[in-house]
Amino acid sequence: MNKDYTKYTTEKLLEDDFFIESNTSPTLDTINFWKGQIAGGLDEQEYQLAVFFLRSIRVKKEQMSNERQDLLWTRIKDSNKILQMQRNRRFRSFIWMVAASVTVLIIFSISYIYTNVNKTPDVEAIAREMAVTPEADDIQLVLPDKQIPISGQESQIEYDAKGTVVVNSEKIADAFQSSANSSKRSLEFNQLIVPNGKRSTLILEDGTKVWVNAGSRIVYPVAFADKKREIYVNGEVFLEVAPDKNRPFVVKTKEMDVQVLGTSFNVMAYETDESASVVLVTGSVQVDTRDDEDFRLEPNRMFSYHKGECDIKDVNVNDYILWKDGLYTYRSEHLSVILDRLSRYYGKKISYKSDVADLRCSGKLDMQEDLEVVLDGLSQTAPILYKKVGEEYILVKVGK
Repeated sequence: MNKDYTKYTTEKLLEDDFFIESNTSPTLDTINFWKGQIAGGLDEQEYQLAVFFLRSIRVKKEQMSNERQDLLWTRIKDSNKILQMQRNRRFRSFIWMVAASVTVLIIFSISYIYTNVNKTPDVEAIAREMAVTPEADDIQLVLPDKQIPISGQESQIEYDAKGTVVVNSEKIADAFQSSANSSKRSLEFNQLIVPNGKRSTLILEDGTKVWVNAGSRIVYPVAFADKKREIYVNGEVFLEVAPDKNRPFVVKTKEMDVQVLGTSFNVMAYETDESASVVLVTGSVQVDTRDDEDFRLEPNRMFSYHKGECDIKDVNVNDYILWKDGLYTYRSEHLSVILDRLSRYYGKKISYKSDVADLRCSGKLDMQEDLEVVLDGLSQTAPILYKKVGEEYILVKVGK
């Protein structure tokens, strides 16, 4: 691609086929191409605004009422008719519809482009829009302009208020050179993708520390907004939230939002699971479900959500947070839950039938040991045997 975009404005970018295609389905090559255009003179504010509006077009429909959507699209169609009469016919009508949509969105729907009073995109909507990196063996840190594979079983990633990011004690010097101020950085989002068998810790720019369990994905802004701190989680995390009474911290998941000011708690919310839970260690949190139900938790209590049913009960919090130290404690738990957790933690396939799944067990496992050592220990507390076939572990009930 040799085209020069350095003199393009936001509107002109939104009329360009390559810009739309490359930002709808980005690749590392197209990311680097646009980075080069910005380095060569393309106004970054014009570019980021175009990207933001392109992404917002689909997001807005989900946030508006049906009546508001009908009104908006009526105005868009009217604007399209005028534009199509004025514009050169060689441009495809689809491209002009995009441009017209953006114009109308700016005029009539600016309140929907920003969430609440933050003037930043909603992190849940952004998480849905951002492409998920294909499954890989390495932990993946996806920055606005690059993707960094991180080898090893565990990683530590740390941000500071200036936008510097350090991965396993190595400074990524040029990660945010294109984002000189916090207002720009609050519109940029990163992803941390931790595959099965791996774990990571993440220190956000406000000082909040996040332990990320295997098979998890987190989407978060490069810099938090002025009045709210939001991240999106698909998986399991334990958080120690940095106190900030002026900026509540919100963990968004598929089924619920968890809001705090400063506390420590565990969230397990894998999108592929039928259940989700929040366990509070210190402080207080409020859980808002997608069914518009609100629950406030006190320390040593667990909120659980299963197929639309909610429950709160007293628990021993260590049973739910020791995974970050490589330990797993369970009390009268179905063996299916234990085995699925081990499969995710070790990144290995574990198969079993319903007679094994329905067994209940209590005990503690040291997951810093090899998986076979852990399965040996488990087989001494439950009537099961296992065998390894290739890379798969198959468990059967004794006597079967």
